[in-house]
Amino acid sequence: MRGLITAELLQAAARRHDAPERLLKAADAVTEGRITWDELANPNCPDPLAQALHTARARKVLSPVLERAAANLAAGPSTPPNQRHPQRIRTQTEEEDYSNPERLASDLFESTSDPREYS
Repeated sequence: MRGLITAELLQAAARRHDAPERLLKAADAVTEGRITWDELANPNCPDPLAQALHTARARKVLSPVLERAAANLAAGPSTPPNQRHPQRIRTQTEEEDYSNPERLASDLFESTSDPREYS
C-alpha cells in the first residue's frame, strides 16, 4: 500500500480477521496503554513496535490488509446508523414460562376445534 498510514487505518486493519501477527501485537500494546494508534502510525516514532510496522517487509505483509481496511473505511457503514434495527430482546412472559412441568404438558397437548387458528 502506498500513501499515508493513519491511526484510523491501522485500527481498522487490526480489527480484521486476517490481520497479521505484528499488527495484532501492536493492537495489544495499545490496549495495554503502552503506545497509541497515533504513535504507531508515525514512521518517525522511536518506539521499536512502531518502527516494526514501517519496515519494508512490514509494508509488504501489511499492505493487503491495509488496502482492504481502507476500502471498508471508504465505503462507510452499509446502513446509516440511524436506520439500523436495534437488536430485539425478548422478555419472557407468563405464557412462555415453561419452568412448570404442568404448564409445559398442557401447552403441548392443547388442542383447538378450529385448525386454522395455528396458521
